Amino acid sequence: MFQKKIIRFLLLIIVCFSFVQISFAQQVTVINQKGTKIDVINNTVTTGAEPTSPLIADIWFDTITNISKIYDGIQWIELDVDTVTTASIAPAIPVVGDIWFDNTDVNSVITKIWDGTSWLTIKAKVVSTDTNNDITLGTDGGAYFQSPIKAFAKVEITYDGSDNYTGHSIAKELNVNTITRVSEGVYDVIFDTALSDLLDDNYIIQLTVKDCEGNCPGTTSQNYDDIGITYSSQSNTGFRILIGDSDNGSNRKDPVDIEFMLTVISLF
Repeated sequence: MFQKKIIRFLLLIIVCFSFVQISFAQQVTVINQKGTKIDVINNTVTTGAEPTSPLIADIWFDTITNISKIYDGIQWIELDVDTVTTASIAPAIPVVGDIWFDNTDVNSVITKIWDGTSWLTIKAKVVSTDTNNDITLGTDGGAYFQSPIKAFAKVEITYDGSDNYTGHSIAKELNVNTITRVSEGVYDVIFDTALSDLLDDNYIIQLTVKDCEGNCPGTTSQNYDDIGITYSSQSNTGFRILIGDSDNGSNRKDPVDIEFMLTVISLF
């Protein structure tokens, strides 16, 4: 009888040790999105609706709130309470680690994270610092390219049946407010925004006219085929354009209205 009791006792000890080994074999260490290590039992992991009969240490990923939870035998405990918000107004009651996509400017969404005191801007500093790189890193972490082209325009001319000027229009433009015809072949260009960032008025002006194929509109001779285009009165608000044909230099320049293009360049 005594021997049977000993055998039963030994069997009970073996079962207990087996249970402990199984329990510890199921226990694993994980790191939540806060960076905190926690021990969990590698039991059931559920995604979607709340489990109806959970066991201690079961994991449930709530797809409605996108929060991971663990069952403690009574209730579900949140493992990750970080929230992500996309709005033009900061979340009213943030917690450490919350992320906010600030879309106040829809063309430049800024990513921010709450550190417990303030929203810190996550800056993507990926712009090369190599020499002659024209891409600049802004104060908000965004990269931008400061183009040397400050203005451009294409001006089209309309004529009557006798090739006389009847009007003009700006077909394409950048930073050009108005182009006014002062007289035949003379036009004033006014920038939409004055080039106030320039140290002086020595920006580059590039001008070109359309080829009139040996017979320029508005002239009295078919020999007028070498149209010239020049500028004057240059300032940070605009300049004047003069177009004409000097008959290969044998006569004074005869003003001509003809389609032209302009480009303004500055490295400042």
